[in-house]
Amino acid sequence: MNFAHSYHALSPQNQRLWRTIRWIIPYRLRWFFEGCLQIPGQLWVADRKLLYKTIRQVKPKTVFEVGTWQGGGSTYFISQALYDNGFGVL
Repeated sequence: MNFAHSYHALSPQNQRLWRTIRWIIPYRLRWFFEGCLQIPGQLWVADRKLLYKTIRQVKPKTVFEVGTWQGGGSTYFISQALYDNGFGVL
């Protein structure tokens, strides 16, 4: 099982395996790997972490996102970072 990419990049067999073992993985690592399970992710884990951590460190008041592929992947991580910062508008 390749944990370098994301949950949605796993084969159906490995997704079943992941759902069996996911509870032993620390929450934050699991969150970056899975994203929102209802939204097939467009970002790999490294991209998700970079996006989230950048927003957390820079602490922008406004984030302007242009376009989506299937919708929601990057928005999910940007909005969580803004929420964790305690301010900001997407």
